Amino acid sequence: MKKYYIFGHNISYTLSPLIHNIIFEYHKIDASYQVCDTDSLKTILQILQATDTCGASITIPYKQSIIPYLDQVTDIAKHIGAVNTIIKKNNQLIGDNTDYIGISEPLTNINKKLKNALILGAGGAARSVCYALNTLKIPFIIYNRTTQTAEILAQEFNGDICNTIDNISADLIISTLPLSAQFEISHELMMNAEVFFDIVYKPYETPFLQQAQKYNLECIYGIDMLLSQAYVQSKLWLGKNPPSKYLRQKVFSTII
Repeated sequence: MKKYYIFGHNISYTLSPLIHNIIFEYHKIDASYQVCDTDSLKTILQILQATDTCGASITIPYKQSIIPYLDQVTDIAKHIGAVNTIIKKNNQLIGDNTDYIGISEPLTNINKKLKNALILGAGGAARSVCYALNTLKIPFIIYNRTTQTAEILAQEFNGDICNTIDNISADLIISTLPLSAQFEISHELMMNAEVFFDIVYKPYETPFLQQAQKYNLECIYGIDMLLSQAYVQSKLWLGKNPPSKYLRQKVFSTII
């Protein structure tokens, strides 16, 4: 049996095994996708070298720290500065990034011309958001509690920063903040916004998106990002198109 993993730490919440095992079952592939929750990078590298390991997802806190140990890294992953996908080919470990597709695809599927964006947070997840907005040619401003972190990110991806969002106007507001942040959006910012996007996918309706719903704003859910990036991840591993409609129905019937 072929084995695939998601490597990370404190990731018991992940829905990735549900998604990828549905894909394996659909295609009648003798494979399993498992969670490896570990605080040891050494353990991850040992499992990746095992002959029955065929690929992996990488999540916090290893998306950057694993890069020096890979045989190859795609140009996109280099540009983003993070890897979320590992393809194993001829015993070579190839790092790629599909997270940005999880951002860009849901945004291209909405019928709105977005002129600018506000990104909340400047952590590792924000890197893929910045890259995706660059590819979509949507200018953005970053707001982060630590201004210096936002400055570094904005400079790298040609964005701007703000020290306060009191006087900011943005069509699109994307939160990369953890659920625990409990960030409150002002009435003024809500009145000018059109689309809210939260990359957190559990719970399905986050407190951040619930704020948007009160103003009847269009919402993009974290599960949309997760599924979009997983489709591409699966194709990189299997060379087959994932059953997107079938998969979405199965996943939603489980989580909602």
